[in-house]
Amino acid sequence: MRRRALQLVSPRIGRTQQLVCRVRLGRPTVVRSCMSTVAAPQTAPLTTPPAESFTSPAPAPETDAERQRRAKQIFRQAVAATTPRHDWTRDEIAGIYHQPLLELAYQAATVHRRFHDPSEVQLCTLMNIKTGGCTEDCSYCAQSTRYQKGTGLQAKRVESVETVLEAARIAKENGSTRFCMGAAWRDMRGRKTSLRNIKEMVQGVRAMGMEVCVTLGMIDAEQARELKEAGLTAYNHNLDTSREFYPSIITTRTYDERLETLGHVRDAGIHVCSGGILGLGESDEDRVGLLHSVATLPSHPESFPVNALVPIKGTPLGERERVEFTAILRTVAAARIVMPETIIRIAAGRKTMPEEQQALCFMAGANAIFTGEKMLTTECNGDAVSVGTMACLGPGGPKVRRFFTRQTLFIAVAVCLVWLLGVHFSADVSRQWSELGAKFGSELVSGPASDPAPDSARPPSGPSLPPPSKRIPTHNVLPPLKGRRALCRGPRGHLLGESPDDDLLEREIESPYPQPWAGNYDETGLTLTMMSVKRRYGPYGYGEDRDDYNREKVDWDNVDWGQLQNDCFERNRHRFPKSAITFNDTRSAPPRFAYRGGAKVPEVRHWHEFEPSRRTAIVVRTWRGYQYMPEDMYYLRSLVAEAALKFGGEYQVILLVDMKDTEGYDNDIFGSEEAYRKGLEDAGIPLEFRSIALLWSTKLLESWYPKVGEHQTMFQVFQPMQLLALHYPEFDHFWQLEMDMRFLGDAGKFLDQLSSTARNEPRKQALERSSFWHMMAETGDYGEFFRAVNASNNGGSHVWGPLRVPEIPPIGPEPPVADPHEDNFEWGVGEDADVITTSYCMNALRPSQWVFRDWIGGLAAGAETPRWYCPPAIMRGSRALLLAIHHAQVELGVRVPSEATLPSFALWHGLKLSFPQHPVYHRDKDDVQNRRAWWRGGPRASSTGLGPDSMEHPRGVGLTFWWESDWAREVFYEWFGRKIDEKAPRAWILGDWDGELWAPNVMLHQVKHFVPPTEKATA
Repeated sequence: MRRRALQLVSPRIGRTQQLVCRVRLGRPTVVRSCMSTVAAPQTAPLTTPPAESFTSPAPAPETDAERQRRAKQIFRQAVAATTPRHDWTRDEIAGIYHQPLLELAYQAATVHRRFHDPSEVQLCTLMNIKTGGCTEDCSYCAQSTRYQKGTGLQAKRVESVETVLEAARIAKENGSTRFCMGAAWRDMRGRKTSLRNIKEMVQGVRAMGMEVCVTLGMIDAEQARELKEAGLTAYNHNLDTSREFYPSIITTRTYDERLETLGHVRDAGIHVCSGGILGLGESDEDRVGLLHSVATLPSHPESFPVNALVPIKGTPLGERERVEFTAILRTVAAARIVMPETIIRIAAGRKTMPEEQQALCFMAGANAIFTGEKMLTTECNGDAVSVGTMACLGPGGPKVRRFFTRQTLFIAVAVCLVWLLGVHFSADVSRQWSELGAKFGSELVSGPASDPAPDSARPPSGPSLPPPSKRIPTHNVLPPLKGRRALCRGPRGHLLGESPDDDLLEREIESPYPQPWAGNYDETGLTLTMMSVKRRYGPYGYGEDRDDYNREKVDWDNVDWGQLQNDCFERNRHRFPKSAITFNDTRSAPPRFAYRGGAKVPEVRHWHEFEPSRRTAIVVRTWRGYQYMPEDMYYLRSLVAEAALKFGGEYQVILLVDMKDTEGYDNDIFGSEEAYRKGLEDAGIPLEFRSIALLWSTKLLESWYPKVGEHQTMFQVFQPMQLLALHYPEFDHFWQLEMDMRFLGDAGKFLDQLSSTARNEPRKQALERSSFWHMMAETGDYGEFFRAVNASNNGGSHVWGPLRVPEIPPIGPEPPVADPHEDNFEWGVGEDADVITTSYCMNALRPSQWVFRDWIGGLAAGAETPRWYCPPAIMRGSRALLLAIHHAQVELGVRVPSEATLPSFALWHGLKLSFPQHPVYHRDKDDVQNRRAWWRGGPRASSTGLGPDSMEHPRGVGLTFWWESDWAREVFYEWFGRKIDEKAPRAWILGDWDGELWAPNVMLHQVKHFVPPTEKATA
């Protein structure tokens, strides 16, 4: 018998084809977008782009070796991804698909284990509930009326509800957890009775505790909505093959019609199941095209069935040879890498695959199979055979595994050898890294230098903290949370996502979207949508006093946002580690805050004492006596609903209330439980938010930080946050937000996208990128900005590992390589940032007008200590960072101003810093001179690559986000219906449609209260 050899090398990439890549950071990889071109100029390599690459003539075309290196680079970064991306180019997927087969399968297995439990394989059963009679001309299908004479298949009526439910019951008994129903129809037009019966089937199967999927041909939006209401889990509608090859297989339905159906399914909130068929006569490039079509949908399908053609005599493809297994394995592996969260289902054709081939598919990422006697009209592996296969191979079913084989012994020996080599060389690497860290520390002011900075090399002249017992690991990437989010109930008692009265109504506009003055939407992944105030805040009570308010009204005083958040967390507890717990309502349980000496927690705690909880606290600062206006209530309600509730408990909103005890308030709130409860009453917190409030006082800060000597918010805004991390360590990260902020789009999605962008940013040159504003009008897209920063730094980085300060032994990780030039922007990708800033950062050692430059204490070098400030102090800090700051303030009294606290300590400790460049607008969008005075030449004109050479810039009063902005207030109140200056023209970023003003998806600060004189007089 003739044997076919596995293809172990990559097919050669054509000579005329180049990969032109641009660097972007809003997704899991650095190299995100590569286009196939012919005879196009080659962009500079990512690692060392020469400065002249921006002006020099186009270099010669790439060689085959260069193309292969580029493809491998894309492959490596795709494998390192920790979140899905949806902007793949066809050439990127081709580069992945054509990798050497065993390497492709191995790396796919790595991705699979990062996103899924490799021991789990779902069993699914497919039932044909309506056989034959289809008017389509799909060349592979026996159910088409066009081929009935050759196939002999007779059309049948729709099965009864009782027959279908009995089949589902048997499938469940045999181990299936998903029951799928297929009907041979082109579409569902005019099939109201059939749709009603199918909905009854869906409801019956769901009542058995099973997932349920249907494939009924094309459906419209209303039919999708009805199926969703019936409880449908997923809808299958395969694309079959590439757009180019599709017309040679089917002519009665277009590719775009299939995509339109998928859109209706997705919009209805039903999981999309869409895959393809291999062996139709397509080429490898057609398989790449199929993957590209599916992987660039607005969201990846929940499942991707991989079918191998089973030729049926009488159909046009009835004489085709079966597809080679290598094509199946390549498709499975490539699909796993480009769609890491998707379930990959081995569907038709599995009956012809021996167990060893199925094992390779499972290893490469397949995690679902169809079982039963039939796949619509072709044979399938029976239930007993499928369960037997699972028992033999290990995943799913009985956990029968063979551990002690020659292969596992070989792997164990290899691991031991790698470990021994690591131990042998670790000391040398550590020494090189330390020496290089000292060298780069000296470059922060003067630029590249050849000698280490003297202050970095000598021991401190005063006291210092003891070395940490543990350092954070070099690679600290956490896997995604397991399982699906359970929907949570909102203030109306309905599940969010299923309640139109609780929904925001976003709008995509046909005219050009307002272009940001700085920052961008593309890299941050923020949606290009707009909302009117009624559509933005309607769910939270805006307009409920008007006759045309068409949402269910809410008695807001009886809403308990704390209970809603805790209930939401409990509904999703299965997704979180055991370290995650609910937030205590201090009205019924004593607050954990207490004076130093009387606290129930240790005075100092360290990062390694806690396991990740995968929860983030969103802390909103307010104070006793704050006047809560209606717009404040909408802001707070939207934060809780959109971040905490819609994200399934991943976020917890907390009100952190300053009792202003230095301004005549003499109730010692931590003196007794009764005094604290009185403080809750005195604080003036609206009833609906009291369960999420946490009080603090200056006296509390004085008891913990006497060596600092300063506790005013202007100087030490993070001291209460440090105590929050100390007493409430069940949160991994803490956002600090202010009451004078506003999100004109979905607040939860906005904050989550900032976190995701920061997570996917590499550590290399993160500080350098954070020291410039990205301005598209000056430098083009983010890829050009990224390359400009890299060129300005000659492929290196000023900060690689901790920025050495003698008194602060770092807790951060050692870099994986001693020289940053050797890192290809890979270290840190997928790692949560320890500090996320909301504006660009500046070097405190550079000459400037920063009023806090000399305000520093607890460090021997004083004002010569390297520091960075990133105003405003609206930032996110990790638990590890806040505990480290707390330690330094308790023991040494180390102090720097509020806007420098998180970034400076993060750099001293070698923790990850990121500035996700969210969109910012300017009142004077056409003032080129003003913009360039902020740009100051950008990274190309910087002599150090670490911020502009000049620290001087115009005032920021005309920005939508800046510490001294006044235009943000004007924009908000005009959109809100209270225009501050009636004579001023409409803010240019607001659109006027349908009698309403529409605002872009943007974050505003500062938005101080404004009450029109007429309303003041009424009051």
